[in-house]
Amino acid sequence: MRLLGFPWRTVLLAVFVAFVVATLQGPLRLAWLLHQGACFEAHKEYAKAIAAYEQALELRSQVTSHLRIGEIYLAQGRYELAEEEFQEAYRLDPREEALLGLGSVAAATGDEEEAIERWMEVLTLDETNVEAHYRLGRAYLGRSQWSSSQEELEKAARYGEGEARFYLGLLLAREDQGSAVAYFEEVVRGEGSAFARQASDLISALEGLKGAKEADLAAGLGHIYLRYGLPTLAREELARAVSLDPEQHLARSYLGYVLWSLGEYEEVSKVLRQALRLQPESALNHLFRGILDRSQGRLVAALVEFEKGLELDPENAAICAEMASTYLEKREYLAAREWYRAAVERAPGEVEFHLLRAGFHLEHLLWLEDGLAAAQMAVALDPQSGVAHDLLGWAQYLLRRPEARASLEKAVALEPESARAHYHLGLAYAQEGLKDMARWAYKRAIDLDNEGLYRERAQKALKELASK
Repeated sequence: MRLLGFPWRTVLLAVFVAFVVATLQGPLRLAWLLHQGACFEAHKEYAKAIAAYEQALELRSQVTSHLRIGEIYLAQGRYELAEEEFQEAYRLDPREEALLGLGSVAAATGDEEEAIERWMEVLTLDETNVEAHYRLGRAYLGRSQWSSSQEELEKAARYGEGEARFYLGLLLAREDQGSAVAYFEEVVRGEGSAFARQASDLISALEGLKGAKEADLAAGLGHIYLRYGLPTLAREELARAVSLDPEQHLARSYLGYVLWSLGEYEEVSKVLRQALRLQPESALNHLFRGILDRSQGRLVAALVEFEKGLELDPENAAICAEMASTYLEKREYLAAREWYRAAVERAPGEVEFHLLRAGFHLEHLLWLEDGLAAAQMAVALDPQSGVAHDLLGWAQYLLRRPEARASLEKAVALEPESARAHYHLGLAYAQEGLKDMARWAYKRAIDLDNEGLYRERAQKALKELASK
C-alpha cells in the first residue's frame, strides 16, 4: 500500500536492517577485535594485540582474550602478568587452556612441581590433550624419569604431536637405536617439521655409531645429548661411558661440564679432580675447572686454571676468551681487551670470537674503533649473521658513521625478531630525525624483548622522543 506516494516498504526495510545491525554490532565488533588481536599476535605485534584483546574485554568478559593476553605475556617473559591473565581465564572457565598456561608460567619460573601438577590436572579434563602429554614428557625428561617421559611422549606422538616424536627418538636412542631412527624418519617425512633437518642429522649420527663398543656408544650418545640441550641424558650416558671404560678421558671431562651446567657443583669438583689426576696434560680439564671456579666466584683460581690450560695448548682461542671474560668480571678492562684480541688472533676464521670481542667493546663503550674492526670482520666472515650486522651498525652509530642505519636495517632484515637490533635501529632513526620510523622500531623492540632490558630502554627512548 502507498499513502500519498510514500514508499513505506522501503522505509520498513531500512528500519529492519538498522535494527539487525544494531543488535549484531556488539557480537560483530567482538569477533572483529578477537580476529584483529590474533592477526597482530601472529606477527608478534604484541602491544597492538593486547590493545585489541583489552577492547574485546570492555565489550564482554570472556575467556579468549585473557588466554591470548596471557600467552603474549608468557612469550615476553612477563610471568606475573601472564599468571594473572591465566588465573582470570580459569576463574571464568576452569578448563584446559588456562591450566596449560598456568603450568607454563610455573615451569618458566622454576616451579617444576607446580607445572607438573597443572598439566596432570589438564589430563583429568581431557586425557587426549596433546600439549599436556608433550609438556609432561619434557618435564620428566629433565627430571631423569625416563619411563614416565617415554609414556607421555608416546601419548603425545600418538595423538599427533610431531615434536614429541623427535624427543621420543632422542630418549629411545639410549637403549633402542632402531626405534629411535624410526621416529626420526617419521619427523623427516613430516611436512613442514621444524625438526626435520635435526632428525636427519641424528639418523646419520646414529648410523655412525653402529658397531661401536658399548663405552664408545655411550660416549657418543652423551655428546649428542649435550649438543641438543639434554643435560640429564648426557650425564647418564657420559657416566656410563666412564664406568665401562676408565680410559674414556674425554667423556669424563665433558661429564664434569654437564654436572656444572646442572648446578651439581660438589660432584663437578670430584669429577674434575679425578680427570686432572688421570690426565693432567689435558687443557680441556683445566678449561672446565676454570669455568667452575669462576662460576663460584673464585676468579683468581679460575685464571690460574686457564693459564695452565694455555701452557698445555697455547693456541686455544676458547681459553683466551674465558681469560677475557674472567678479567671482565674483575673489571680489569685493559687485560680483558688484550685477551679478547688474543682469542681472535688464535682463531681469525672463527666468527664467534670476533662477535665476543666486538660485544665487549661496544657494550662497555671502550675502544670503539676496536669494536668496529671486530664487527667488520664478523660481517666479512658471516654476511648472513644478523648479530654481526647489529654489532656493526651499533659501532657505526656510536662513532656517528652515516652507514649505521643501513647496517642496522640489514640486521633487522636478517633477524626480524631481535629486540636489540630494533632498539639500535630506533636510535639510528632518531639520530636522523626520522621520528615515526624510530617510534616503530622502539615499539617492535618492546614487543619482541623477552628479558626486559631492551623493553625498558625502548620505553625510555619513546618517552624522550615524545618530549622533543
